[in-house]
Amino acid sequence: MATTFIASALVVIAVWLFRRHIANIFQRFGTGRDAERILSEDALKYIYNCELENESPNLRGLAGQLNVTVDSAADLLSKLQQRTLIRLKDQSFHLTPAGNDYALHVIRAHRLWERYLADKTGVAEVEWHGRAEKLEHKLSREEADELWAKLGHPTHDPHGDPLPTSKGSVDSLHGFSLLSAQPGQRAQVIHIEDEPESIYAKLVALGIFPGMEVRVLEVEPDCVRILLEGSEKELNALEANNVTLESYSEEETNFSSMSRLSDLRPGEKAEVALISRASRGSERRRFMDLGVLPGTVIAAELESPGGDPVAYRVRGALLALRRNQAEHVLVNRLEEGDS
Repeated sequence: MATTFIASALVVIAVWLFRRHIANIFQRFGTGRDAERILSEDALKYIYNCELENESPNLRGLAGQLNVTVDSAADLLSKLQQRTLIRLKDQSFHLTPAGNDYALHVIRAHRLWERYLADKTGVAEVEWHGRAEKLEHKLSREEADELWAKLGHPTHDPHGDPLPTSKGSVDSLHGFSLLSAQPGQRAQVIHIEDEPESIYAKLVALGIFPGMEVRVLEVEPDCVRILLEGSEKELNALEANNVTLESYSEEETNFSSMSRLSDLRPGEKAEVALISRASRGSERRRFMDLGVLPGTVIAAELESPGGDPVAYRVRGALLALRRNQAEHVLVNRLEEGDS
């Protein structure tokens, strides 16, 4: 009796695990024609990225990227060839002009969704890529144009990657790696690589974003020290290699004379100098809507018992900010009696 019960329980568990596995597949790829279309689009992106990096796409690499068998990947390539999206020659495969155009549409949709998630939602930075990976397959060319217009015609995604145009052209990413920078060099961050995810998460945690001004302090084979908006940061070689810079010729911002709004104690006043590039999306819009702009005088008034959040007076109104939000506002302290 006990043996029969255990056997039945094992069968139930096995069926549940199988159904869960199938559900995960459907959730990722959809069903039927949708699943095949999504796999095809992911295959075109894989080939495009290989060609962009001057690498030869291969069958095993494609199978690994799509998480399918080698036989399934070979069958998919055959169908893409029939649709004249790729050409096969001597065990190698490459995009045709039509395949290149299709791949750029999917990449454009992906980067537009990342821009949308960054600017219009409160979704965390480390989730942008994964969510855009799913959403990119649900955007037609016409809908991509509409989203682009809604976002104000951006030219880059939030990581600094250039957006392909609706006509299928895309600018090259210029610049140099932080790892190859020289001590004392001033530069601006123009791109953060979002893969692998673990490295990107570390860069986000360090507060490094495109548009930030950087001064390189020290470059060693295994680490780089930089001054980022007045704060010293240290990156290992892998992290530094995923940050792209370009030379910065504008007048250097004097961050050493600034404080963070979060450093103000109740009763102290300051003038807003700038909003950090680390503040984005809904948070940045909230600052602007409430008048937290360069030149605005702001005063710390009330501190909660735990010290977080703090109420600040801005243009006659009280604004409650958490410490991690107030850190994004750089200010110049005012002496008592200053307006």
